[in-house]
Amino acid sequence: MGIAIGPLLHELRDRLAEAGALPESLMRMRATVEKDNNVFGFPADERAGWVDYMDDPPDDLYQRQHAEVVYFVGCVSSFAPRAQRIAESFVHILDAAGVNFTILVGQKYAAAFAARRRDESRRRSADPQKHLRSVGQWGANGGFHLSGLPVNVAGRIPRAYAGVRCCIHRMIADLIEAERLKLKDLQSSVTYHDPCDLARTGGVFEAPRTVLRAIPGLSCVK
Repeated sequence: MGIAIGPLLHELRDRLAEAGALPESLMRMRATVEKDNNVFGFPADERAGWVDYMDDPPDDLYQRQHAEVVYFVGCVSSFAPRAQRIAESFVHILDAAGVNFTILVGQKYAAAFAARRRDESRRRSADPQKHLRSVGQWGANGGFHLSGLPVNVAGRIPRAYAGVRCCIHRMIADLIEAERLKLKDLQSSVTYHDPCDLARTGGVFEAPRTVLRAIPGLSCVK
């Protein structure tokens, strides 16, 4: 008989939150997220501030009226300097593949990952619909989320929105399969370790390996 440890821990933490037994640090985080919709306490309109610091930002700063893809950058990748490199690298990939996309900024979207970490998932149960309804505003047919969103809210996304849900790993794999990306030769070896949230919670195992196997010259070692 197997025991699903993850859901069990989440339920126990939810009950602690309901009982008001959260640590003071998590109470402060809750207040910050409820006020600013991110764990850092920055204004929502600064979510795409990292674009200004790119070496070659486009004139429109990825703020477009119509787009094929709406890219929501999570709190950490938006505001933490080291993690901003992830968002910058991904938009370069989208540019290289000729994807017409826009970045979702300037609106108040709650930090679903932070809500899960502070164990108030029930309070934030409507957040996925709020994110996904916004995709249609740009006429987009795909919404791609970063920084925890695909793996932490996947189980709560309504079926009506199933066609627009994706994570960046799967999108890159799809772009490679569609021959929209030309990969350079890389003579090196790599060992891939499955991240806990991406793999165990989100069920994303194959897409990262598909990307690695597609790189010419790269040897994947178990």
